[in-house]
Amino acid sequence: LLQRSVNISGGGIGVTLKVALLLGGQRLSQVIRAKWQDYDPEDRSLLLHDSKGRGGTREHLLPVSDRVAEVIDELRRLNHGEYIFSTTDGQKPVHLSTLSAAVSAIGAQTSDAGSDIAFTAADLRRTVETRLGALGVPKAQRAQVLSHGAHSDVQAKHYERFDDLPAKAAVLARWESHLADILDGKQTGRVIRGRFRAGHPQQL
Repeated sequence: LLQRSVNISGGGIGVTLKVALLLGGQRLSQVIRAKWQDYDPEDRSLLLHDSKGRGGTREHLLPVSDRVAEVIDELRRLNHGEYIFSTTDGQKPVHLSTLSAAVSAIGAQTSDAGSDIAFTAADLRRTVETRLGALGVPKAQRAQVLSHGAHSDVQAKHYERFDDLPAKAAVLARWESHLADILDGKQTGRVIRGRFRAGHPQQL
């Protein structure tokens, strides 16, 4: 996906998928909501807004690596509206259905190339967590990076989230290194599909 995303027609689509993957398989619905006010180039952090679950919108702060910062800085030059990930000069975010269709298209291309993998956006997040576990990342740290649950009190929301950044940065650095090994052919990469998808095994 990392290789093919840069060749998708419409630069905003490919770049959005690339950043979501480099940031540890973040939910596409959260990534596309990111605005320039959510990105701090000095602290190298990106604040995502998680509306999943009860309790309203939760904030999910992520460290930004050099590679991701380069992509976002280039988008700042291209997008003059409020949204970071956009195909309309930042006026509107990339549409979620467009991203989902792009991922499915990549999955179909992979299948046509001789693989039995035909994955969707939901499978990518599942795969990232599984691979992080295989890399030895503890469950609690995987939960921090993937935004499984969130602090509910005000102090945690506004202050303690910064305490998690070093641990998140270490996990994401490990993840980027793993992706680099796959791209260099040092490791193989397969997508893990949902358990209950009809006609397909859980893991390919």
